[in-house]
Amino acid sequence: MRDTERGDEPVLTEPRSDHIEILRSNTRTAIGILLGAATLLSVVPIMVQWLRLFQLTTLEQVLASVALLLLFVTGLVTKSSIDLYRRIQRIRTEHQQQTQQLEEEMRQNLESVQTGAEDTFYPLAFSIFLQDIPKAYDSDHYLQELVAEVELRDGDIYWTETFEGLNASESATEYLSVLITSEAQIDAAELDFQLEHRDGNEWQESENWEAERVAEYDTLVKLYFPEPLDPSEEFGIRWSATFDEPTDLDEHYFHFPCHRFRRGIDRLHIEMALDGATDVEMRRVSKETTDHYRDAGRVQLTPEDIEELDPNVAQKRDGTLDVTFADERTSALYLARAQF
Repeated sequence: MRDTERGDEPVLTEPRSDHIEILRSNTRTAIGILLGAATLLSVVPIMVQWLRLFQLTTLEQVLASVALLLLFVTGLVTKSSIDLYRRIQRIRTEHQQQTQQLEEEMRQNLESVQTGAEDTFYPLAFSIFLQDIPKAYDSDHYLQELVAEVELRDGDIYWTETFEGLNASESATEYLSVLITSEAQIDAAELDFQLEHRDGNEWQESENWEAERVAEYDTLVKLYFPEPLDPSEEFGIRWSATFDEPTDLDEHYFHFPCHRFRRGIDRLHIEMALDGATDVEMRRVSKETTDHYRDAGRVQLTPEDIEELDPNVAQKRDGTLDVTFADERTSALYLARAQF
């Protein structure tokens, strides 16, 4: 589960305020309607006098008036349609320009990582935020504890996450969602994916999960509860999967996207057992930074937002590096880089 990419400084054009644009659009529409109504009221008397010159019957005058009014309304609608089309084209052009700018930023980030830039934590965080999707965020559940266990052995990554929490929303919830990211396209059927629910002091296996590919390398997995979870009702849920990752790397990156749980996590435990690793560094991106990104709808991240962490690292005799880290009352993105 990892990402790469970065640019030295994320320079994105400041998007136009949606509120100002909507106000301008509504103002133009209102003025157009008022001018159209005023024009119509001023034209009707002249039109009536003009029709009388032809000595038409009352019915003929009415029909002629209706025809002229329809012609006028058609012209007004046509003009409005042209204005709307131009507005849509302008919005589409702005969207294309912004998309091209983001793609260029992503390309620069990827090149920076691939060329071995000294500080790759920043581009990794930048790319994660850049590619985040709204449906990967959870605003319904408060996590009392999250335990993430990662084992790298024989070229495979064994990933397990255990969630203990409760429904903090005002309505029943049916599932907890997690986003799985890898370097290559993955098929959920090949992940050896397993789901368990806590039942008292025991864990019960379940097949009630659903995977959806939401991007080229991202798969969203819905972990369904045995029954809909009522407000304030607690739950325990665990998932595990196996990933086939490249082993011919001098570095390996992991990320723990705890920032996607918007109501926060009371206790976080990260445990890694990495075969062949010689050292591990960890960083954290604070909740305030991720909140600003989500609210603004764009990436606002600087290298100063990356906090250095001090995990417990112990080298075992069999060549495995054990890494543990704990945090409290958090909703942040955690990054780890293993050296081999």
